[in-house]
Amino acid sequence: MKLITILLFSAVCLNNVDAQEKKFNITGQVTDTTYWNGKIILQYKDQTQKNRRDTSVMQKGNFQFVGTVPIVSRAILYIQTNTEKESSISNRAFSCYFILENENISLKINASRKLIVSDSKINDVHLEFLTGNRAKVKEYNGLELTQQLKAFTDSFIRINPQSAYSLLLFGEKVGQAKQVESLREEFDVFSAEFKNSPIGIEIQNKLEKISNVTIGKQAPQFSLPNLTGKTIQLSDYKGKYLFLHFWASWCSPCREENSYLVNAYQSKNNENLIFLGISVDNVKKDLENAILKDKITWQQLATFIGFDQPIMHDFGIRGVPRNFLLDPDGKIIAMDLRGPNLLEKLKGLVQ
Repeated sequence: MKLITILLFSAVCLNNVDAQEKKFNITGQVTDTTYWNGKIILQYKDQTQKNRRDTSVMQKGNFQFVGTVPIVSRAILYIQTNTEKESSISNRAFSCYFILENENISLKINASRKLIVSDSKINDVHLEFLTGNRAKVKEYNGLELTQQLKAFTDSFIRINPQSAYSLLLFGEKVGQAKQVESLREEFDVFSAEFKNSPIGIEIQNKLEKISNVTIGKQAPQFSLPNLTGKTIQLSDYKGKYLFLHFWASWCSPCREENSYLVNAYQSKNNENLIFLGISVDNVKKDLENAILKDKITWQQLATFIGFDQPIMHDFGIRGVPRNFLLDPDGKIIAMDLRGPNLLEKLKGLVQ
């Protein structure tokens, strides 16, 4: 009995070791000697899906990175020649992009500043995808190009469900989605390993959020400060139609949309329709300047921590502008109403 127990325990230990040893191992070389005194940095998503930056010291142009990703991650490799300045995009003497998975991978940055990736099947798949994308860009333009690129991505995922790169593409597709539609069925083609990975779990959480914030569902409750610090809650507007507008001063499409919003607000003759802005700005002064310049007169809410606030997660906001029209009971009756005909659209929905 003791022997069986020991054997079972040993098997479990070996399995745990195997799981722990599943890491990426990057060996790289920089041939341009002008970079050799610089700092080389690898940025990627870690197991918690948070951005991580690792630094490696070059030895005569050679470098190495070892770590773990949640099956797959987009990665940025960059070199800073001015090591005393802060880490920023402007302080990057060189940067390149590739796909990272928990395998061995060889990188080389040659004298022509070109990244050469070797011994990586997933980067071969990545190159295949990019080649197909570029062909579409050469052939189409405008709205037709957008449609062709979307169709190509959908087809690529459908044909290659066994590739972690397809899981990455699908996760990004879900991140941009506003309606669940057939996304759950598309997700079902992936293996249990992919579904139960950190990326797969995050995808399922996003799908759940999207399905909870759609037409016919109750809007998530929220409590946020306005620009004077007063706390405003969704329940304050019970009995009114509420037009929630998510935006930012730095967002060009948002600023363009503001002219239509101002016209609709000034022309509405229904006291039961309330406009409420929710900002994803980080700087209060920037928001105040935009409000003044765009002649916005309705109330604005802001925490000045960007997208990293509960209301953004609850409403599934990953980009702006977004808007939701709520009925007097707080139920979502319309989403993403935009353009010069905004007032007519609102009049048709608000009784």
